[in-house]
Amino acid sequence: MTQPEKTDDNESQFTARNAVKKLVFGLVSYKVTVITANLATNYTGFDKDDMIVKVGSPMVGWGVAANAQPYTDKLVDASFDYAAKRYENYKTNRAAKKAAEETDEKKD
Repeated sequence: MTQPEKTDDNESQFTARNAVKKLVFGLVSYKVTVITANLATNYTGFDKDDMIVKVGSPMVGWGVAANAQPYTDKLVDASFDYAAKRYENYKTNRAAKKAAEETDEKKD
């Protein structure tokens, strides 16, 4: 058995950002799968147990999630960047406040 080829791109690294991207992909796929299965059972003669619904709805969900992935990835990146910026601002403000308190204590 051969080992899988290692790549150095950002998408193959296990980071919180990439994990959330995969999670969002799965969530979009799951939700579209459920909606498709409900639509197929409500508006056609198929039941939830029919093979066409069991196989077709996950394929529709996967296809929609794959086509939406560039947009969801951008949203995840923007959210992570925003959260990182807010956290850095919080840390700098907290450090400034702590430094100001220490200088006030030294003056007393």
